[in-house]
Amino acid sequence: MTTQTTIKCYRWVKDDMTSENDSKTLWKVGEWKKIEGKIKICEKGLHACKNPYDSMKNIYGNRWFLAESKGNIIEKGDKFVASEMRLIKELPNIIWKRFALFCAKECEKNYQKEYQNDKRVSDCNKATEDYLDGKIKIEELEKARSAAWSAVRSAVRSAARSAAFAAWSAAWSAVRSAAWSAACAAESAASAASAENAIEERQKKELNRLVELYSEEYMNEVLWTPQEKCENCQGEMERIECTFCDKNGFMSHDCGEDTCACLDDSPNVLCDTCDGRTCWWVCPNCIKKSDEK
Repeated sequence: MTTQTTIKCYRWVKDDMTSENDSKTLWKVGEWKKIEGKIKICEKGLHACKNPYDSMKNIYGNRWFLAESKGNIIEKGDKFVASEMRLIKELPNIIWKRFALFCAKECEKNYQKEYQNDKRVSDCNKATEDYLDGKIKIEELEKARSAAWSAVRSAVRSAARSAAFAAWSAAWSAVRSAAWSAACAAESAASAASAENAIEERQKKELNRLVELYSEEYMNEVLWTPQEKCENCQGEMERIECTFCDKNGFMSHDCGEDTCACLDDSPNVLCDTCDGRTCWWVCPNCIKKSDEK
């Protein structure tokens, strides 16, 4: 089909803002890209997905964007190719980290059913949650993740093994900011609960909720603004410190292109999780109400 009406979509790009299969195309937020000639799915054109869940099954890169497409469009399965597309805004990696944890916790019971006295999987999920909430250090999470991997190797039944692997994947996603591991957690959760048809719908609903919750507007208007009372419910706000940068706002040091060494090698690259702000603010009451919907 051909349309001049923009279609909301989601796509991935690499860290250097190029496409996985086209290193010559450099993406810039707000700039339209156009492909001349005939487009073909998986061969020529600009690819994306119409919803977050399908996008998580088609990861080509490690930076996730809300995008718009128009022009010639061909759909196939869970993705489509378009002749024109632009990036609108980047979605924070906390989305897929929380999503991976949700998927892991969904199938945790499948492991506990087979190994009632083995807490390695549940402990790993708890450690991932605590790490994302800023309650524990990375060393504690790594220890729990290692134990979960041992559980993967020792589990006999596929459902239990999938549940253990989902927990390990969620922990890996939290530590390494790897989108593919979040997708693995979702796939493992579905595999562990293959008889439960509703699991995919729950995953879709949760991912949509997280995208909305951690969208740029929410991050700018609520999470980053210090305040004692929630504007929506007047409840007490909770301050969460960023553990990804150890609460200092920086992740690493970049010397720049003109030199290979610096007299001052102190960190100067802003944290990509807190954007250099070191913390954020949330309303536990509003999040709980959102979870209950």
